[in-house]
Amino acid sequence: MPSSTQNINDSKLAALCAKQDRNAQKLLYQQFYGQMMSVCMRYASSKDEAGEMLNDGFMKVFAHIQEYKPEHSLQGWIRRIMVNNAIDAFRRNRQYAHQLDIEAAEEVNVSPDVIEHFAAEDIIRIIQDLPPVYKVVFNLYAIEGYSHKEIADQLQITESTSRANLAKARAKLQLIIKETEPTIYERYAK
Repeated sequence: MPSSTQNINDSKLAALCAKQDRNAQKLLYQQFYGQMMSVCMRYASSKDEAGEMLNDGFMKVFAHIQEYKPEHSLQGWIRRIMVNNAIDAFRRNRQYAHQLDIEAAEEVNVSPDVIEHFAAEDIIRIIQDLPPVYKVVFNLYAIEGYSHKEIADQLQITESTSRANLAKARAKLQLIIKETEPTIYERYAK
């Protein structure tokens, strides 16, 4: 790779990508691949699906790179595209999603400290085992920091449905943790 694309800042890298510079595009992809694959893995059911989301997301990044504002984080801008891409994938597959209203939610009592005893790969695997709607709501709320109103708007559901799905996601996560790591669960369950 020519030195013109090595060791350059984010705004210069984005500008080169906007000019269709293939070396810059390759560098951007390589630079953000791992972080964005982690984002996609949290929303996908499999590594193959995450790979599709990732590639779709990068196609959108390159198609809209001229909209990137240098005063913002390039990583954050790309991450937002990946999350929105995951939301779009969820909407496309909505007919397969399982939704519950707030009345179906169960109370979950587990300490947040439990999660600290798992490796990142274990947490991603556990989240991947959630049904699609639970996974999306959990990720948007717990990881991305969206409010229930924002989730409801993005997924075109009610706020109470968002809350119910988060509660069910937490209950399922608790059950998975209890089954896979009973010693850790017993130590930190309230």
